[in-house]
Amino acid sequence: NNPLISVDNIYGGNNKGGSTNDSTVDVRGGTIGNIYGGGNEAVVDMPNVQVQNATVNNIYGGGNMAGINGDTKVTIKNSNINTNIYGGGNYGTVAGNTKVVITSSTILGSAYGGGNGSSAIVDRNTEITVEGNTVIGSTTSKAPHQGCLFGGGNAAATGCDKEFTSSLELVSCDNVNQAYSYVNVAGASILGNVYGGANTSVVYGETFVNIGIDTLD
Repeated sequence: NNPLISVDNIYGGNNKGGSTNDSTVDVRGGTIGNIYGGGNEAVVDMPNVQVQNATVNNIYGGGNMAGINGDTKVTIKNSNINTNIYGGGNYGTVAGNTKVVITSSTILGSAYGGGNGSSAIVDRNTEITVEGNTVIGSTTSKAPHQGCLFGGGNAAATGCDKEFTSSLELVSCDNVNQAYSYVNVAGASILGNVYGGANTSVVYGETFVNIGIDTLD
């Protein structure tokens, strides 16, 4: 960890305008406030977040109040997360899938395969894997508020239950009741609970919780 590097927030995309095709956020140390694979109120197609040997408050695979047109990917190794990890966005949708892999890292809050907030819907599937010597929570954690692993989001749905109307227009959803949420625990000390689904929300489909090193095969 490089203590000389300190950044408030990192975004893979733009600030309040325009769009980005692909974004890669590659952090190899330092102390960071929040990391977003997407933009700040600006759309990104395919964000990829990689964090190693860093200390971060929150990590989001998606954007801040901004949509993602495709998939998100978050890879975290040997890092300390002071609060939470999300595969999706912060009050921003993901039109595709989310994938989170956490290796030998410490998360003081919780880890979510989906997004944060009621508007942070992941349209398709979520997957989160923890391995190595990962620790989620602390001795003072109180589930389900801290110390937990969720396949879905925090107050954020995965998939949809029907086509719906918004501003009198029909919005198409091609994943009606067919979403999948995967949780793979290959190595970790989780001081709270493991949930295949979401926290105070729903997965419109099926959830799978796989425990053991063989889940990586």
